[in-house]
Amino acid sequence: MIRRPPRSTLSSSSAASDVYKRQIQTRRNACTRDRHARRGANPSNHPLTLKQRALKRFFTECCNALGVQNAKLPKQYIEKGVKEVLRLSGRDEDANQYPTAVYSSIVSKAPTEEVGWDTFMLLSMCDNATMDSGVISKLRFIFDAFDIGHVDYVDAKDLVDMMTCMHNGVAPTPEEVATKKAYFDLDDTMTIHWDEFLLMLYDNNTISTGERLTVALESPIGTVGAVNSMALCR
Repeated sequence: MIRRPPRSTLSSSSAASDVYKRQIQTRRNACTRDRHARRGANPSNHPLTLKQRALKRFFTECCNALGVQNAKLPKQYIEKGVKEVLRLSGRDEDANQYPTAVYSSIVSKAPTEEVGWDTFMLLSMCDNATMDSGVISKLRFIFDAFDIGHVDYVDAKDLVDMMTCMHNGVAPTPEEVATKKAYFDLDDTMTIHWDEFLLMLYDNNTISTGERLTVALESPIGTVGAVNSMALCR
């Protein structure tokens, strides 16, 4: 594995941030030259993607039921999100087997009393996720830089350059890129929406497989490697 520089948040006032932004712009220009006309979205229909879309519909329905205007839910709804992921994974009966303390531990990771879709999705779908607003902001900045036309998707063929920007100019290995693409069975003809990009590159987590644990009931979502997770989701 290559060594990664420490993650950092973006600061518009620092010289380092200016250099970082110029590096992203240079890579963006190289990737998008002669590609000004978008051919339209071509998302993956991998089971994990479908599960994420179903969870987003659930989030929206909860927002509508509460009549909220800011697309945010009380953080206690994260427990409902975890249970919905279990239901989508065919584990309806398991959802009520876990002690309240398990769900409380997951909910307590929310950084605010109300959570938007990004936080709701990460804490509902990921095992042992820790919320880092700096990482999310950095990913959003990179995604927006490569989102030509502001259409809320990027090209999978640009993933190498986006990962390079994420790690401050250190290029990923072919194995690392292949691992990320395996999350959604991506090929270079496909596109990636923001929440898919976030789930794929937010490194403070292991994606939930929905598999039943054979060990003590410590968590409703199993701790396994990301590559195995994707294989089990197929």
